[in-house]
Amino acid sequence: MRQLTAQEARTFLESGKTTARTLLDVRQPFEYQEAHLPGAQLVPLAELPDRLGEIARDKPVVVYCRSGHRSMAAAGILESHGFDVLNLQGGISAWEGAAAVGEPHQGLAFCLAAQDAESVWLLACGLEMVLQEFYEEFMSRAETQDLRLAFRQLAGFEVRHRERIYRLYAKERTGALEREEFEQEAWRRVPGDRDGDLAEGGVEPRRFAESSGLRIEGARDALELAMQFEAQALDFYSRCGVRVGSGEAAAAMQQMAQEEQAHLRMLAGFLERQAAGQEA
Repeated sequence: MRQLTAQEARTFLESGKTTARTLLDVRQPFEYQEAHLPGAQLVPLAELPDRLGEIARDKPVVVYCRSGHRSMAAAGILESHGFDVLNLQGGISAWEGAAAVGEPHQGLAFCLAAQDAESVWLLACGLEMVLQEFYEEFMSRAETQDLRLAFRQLAGFEVRHRERIYRLYAKERTGALEREEFEQEAWRRVPGDRDGDLAEGGVEPRRFAESSGLRIEGARDALELAMQFEAQALDFYSRCGVRVGSGEAAAAMQQMAQEEQAHLRMLAGFLERQAAGQEA
């Protein structure tokens, strides 16, 4: 089997489509809920021999645990059954990228209710709108100029992402809604109520920000929070796409996973430049 360092694993996972590999978490459910790599499929090591049929055989499997020991055992099982396996050395403890939180079924109910691609695009647009509103609220309450500018920039990212979603929706679609009508319908379909709307990743932004334990005191903190949201979104659409399996709704979910992965990489670049500027 092949061994990957944390950096090699991050490069491998970001270099291709989310559908081109399986990311397998072999820890226990409570560990997965606390933190997991975005898009990871949970199959605890003890259950793995009986659940091999749930893992795709036509693509590489990147397997990980907490420190790399359980995943080595899992990799041996998978390899003996003909899987192409890559083991993450050091496990999630060595991971240097963004992580997601929550149980495997988090947010699936309302996403799986989307029976076609149009419903997926409307849902995605609505979730982006909720996150934009959240950033704008933070911007209005920010106590420093750099923090206001950071949240204004983040809100702008969501506006541009909505534009991208609309283009994906309208591409070669006969009878596509106009942009304004599309966004009105997207807002109408946002899950939750006005006091607790869900945003990217199937989480309610205010509660998620509070539970993250991150103190938002500067631009770097704002970017770290945004990366957490994007990790949740990547995780969310990846899990939904796998669960739906095939068809236009699944393809749209997988496209959204790619969009969120690209957005996460962009934010990571901004964060690195922000950190370099503070150290200079």
